[in-house]
Amino acid sequence: MKRLAPCALHVAPLLALLLALGLFAQTAQTARAQDDGDAGDEVPSVEDSGTVDDADATAEEDAASWAQPRLLVLGERGTPAYVVRALRQLLASAGEIVPADAYVSAAREAGLAAVSVEAFERLLGAQDVVLVVVISAPRRTRLARVSYREGRSGLVLLNERHPIDAGGRLDETASRTVLAETRLAVAALTRPGEGRALAQESAGDAEPLAEDDLTGTRVRFALGVGAGIGTRSFDGPPAVGRLATDPYPAVMLMLGIGVEPDAGAQLSITGRIRYFTSAGLRTTDVRLDGTSRVTASRTQSIAIDLGLGYRLGKSLEAVTLEAALGFSSRAFSSNALVSLPDYGLGGPYARIGASLPFAKRFSIAVGADLQWLAAVADVLQGLGAGAGGLAFGFEARFSASLIDELALEATYREAHAMVSDGSAGGATDVERWVVLAAVYRR
Repeated sequence: MKRLAPCALHVAPLLALLLALGLFAQTAQTARAQDDGDAGDEVPSVEDSGTVDDADATAEEDAASWAQPRLLVLGERGTPAYVVRALRQLLASAGEIVPADAYVSAAREAGLAAVSVEAFERLLGAQDVVLVVVISAPRRTRLARVSYREGRSGLVLLNERHPIDAGGRLDETASRTVLAETRLAVAALTRPGEGRALAQESAGDAEPLAEDDLTGTRVRFALGVGAGIGTRSFDGPPAVGRLATDPYPAVMLMLGIGVEPDAGAQLSITGRIRYFTSAGLRTTDVRLDGTSRVTASRTQSIAIDLGLGYRLGKSLEAVTLEAALGFSSRAFSSNALVSLPDYGLGGPYARIGASLPFAKRFSIAVGADLQWLAAVADVLQGLGAGAGGLAFGFEARFSASLIDELALEATYREAHAMVSDGSAGGATDVERWVVLAAVYRR
């Protein structure tokens, strides 16, 4: 009979002990599991996973509630672009400003005005915005109308008016108010219960527009068409003859431009082209033999100048001074050969003037000019009228704005020209115009 090795005698009891401990641990684990089952604690099943999904959805909603609302800011027709840009800068703290290019292009393609009920109903839905803010601040006005509209239908929620200065700037108080109104409208559309609290909170943290926020060049145009009456007279050496007309129908055309290097600045660059002409003028030529002849004639005048304007205050109703340099010419011609030859006078001139707006829609202006007649028709020089001279003129104008972009202007102008070569000869030419014009400003 074989004997076990000494190591086997020690290993066997150890294995038995380990086996017993393992059985004891398994029994204890089974008992604990049974106790937990009796206590009612169950392992979550697949059917219980909906609770996790609901929690995720709630978290997503909470995150969405903190997302910035999308705002679309538009300007009504006649509102300068820099005014709309300034409003967008102000409202950037109230939400995400959506570029308006896509919406405006879609409205143009559809043949609709961007700010119109039809465009809002047809196109706003594609913009995915909460609120539409529309500002109307035509030039030469001191009030801006701000309209708050629902972001899908364009339904008007609120209409308010706020004062602006000559440069279209909202002051600190108006800036705070507009921002508060915007946040109130957003709250009313997204979280009605919090609308009042948000409005009160926003009134204290609005930042007013800074002066640098409205930098940029502003360009203005004016186009005028008018009708009235005019007279023309010429008196020269016997060899030249005389001209004296009765009042005749007259027409005026005018194109003006004003450039402000900085929007709302008191200094501006001005330019103007103005043309007067007779319409249906007929003159009677009395000849040396006593006979007379009636013929169709034309008298006309044109002036082109470039200058500077300076407003003596930030208010739009402050006096504006203007000085300009340019070139002007006047001419007379007949369809048939008469004793007074066709002639022209022209040369450089300097002009000064002043205008005074009042009562928001009216203005009066006066001006004077001095001209060097550097260009005298050869035919006049040949007949002894002279080779040069001087001319001076003055005018007065009254303007009444019918709407922000259209005005009626009544103008009276008188100009005297004196041609001389220093001898006893010489000639004088006088023209007068009275015109009522419709002027469109943009």
